[in-house]
Amino acid sequence: MIPRLASFAALFFVAACCCKPQPVQPPPPPPPPFIRTTIAVLPFDNATASVDAPVLFREAIQARVAKKGYIPQPMADVDRVLGAMGIQLGGQIQAVDPKELRAKLGADLALSGKVIEASAFTTGIYNRRKVEAELILTDLRTSAVVWKGRRNFVGGEGDDKVIGGLITGIAKNKMREEHAALAEIMVAGMPWCPREAPPAPPPTPLPPAPAPTP
Repeated sequence: MIPRLASFAALFFVAACCCKPQPVQPPPPPPPPFIRTTIAVLPFDNATASVDAPVLFREAIQARVAKKGYIPQPMADVDRVLGAMGIQLGGQIQAVDPKELRAKLGADLALSGKVIEASAFTTGIYNRRKVEAELILTDLRTSAVVWKGRRNFVGGEGDDKVIGGLITGIAKNKMREEHAALAEIMVAGMPWCPREAPPAPPPTPLPPAPAPTP
């Protein structure tokens, strides 16, 4: 008899839990769409000893700017136009007028910058990987600097072989993960692409005119 009562109590408990109404949270209203704003990620200047650092960081930035609502131009198209202008290195960008970039690239904004540090060293048993960069977001339509940021990312692991202070494991992956982590941080700090204004509400209907008195 007791096992039957226990089974009945268990079924009653499950049924009560299933039948308990759960609060329903209304979904948040969708945000208004972004204005179609194109952005060109330009080659970055390089202040490091690594020839791969500006390339890896640029690729990581290019893969993430769409998260902020911008429409990135393909890097191959950007490089083709810049090559026709005689620009091969990121350090040459500063000498170009933003309005000329606007005319040649057709982009609304340009993201330029510099990779300041890309190092991988060890002190004792601690492996240190550091990347640091600066980004500048320029509105090519007005030549105004919209945003500027400088950040760094420091990581470390203890499994890589150390030879002469250089972590050989980093030499193999060229610090790709560290550049990706820094790009994630910096893109998160960028301003959002402007949003379109929501549509105006419909006009309030006028009250009916009063009936004429006899």
